[in-house]
Amino acid sequence: MTHENTTEEKPTGETTTELYDVVVPPGVPQKILVEIVERWPDAQVIDSRHQLFFANMDGDERELIAFRADLETAQAIEQFIYDRLNQFLEDERTSRDIL
Repeated sequence: MTHENTTEEKPTGETTTELYDVVVPPGVPQKILVEIVERWPDAQVIDSRHQLFFANMDGDERELIAFRADLETAQAIEQFIYDRLNQFLEDERTSRDIL
């Protein structure tokens, strides 16, 4: 996951708020994305173009999902994704051990 910094422009001359993008890696389960939208309704869902350099995507540019929010919210979303992915992987390992 990457953070990208952007500044929100306000036409009235009010103080601007720095916003950060949390780019979601390919393959994150849709369930996790839905949980984020429900948990942080103020975070904006945006498209973000990035070059990917793994597997067979040597520099391929892809449209990825990102969440745009203030720094505290962006960090919370990033940690949530990390924790939920770890839980998802652990659940997968456990279910395979049972079979």
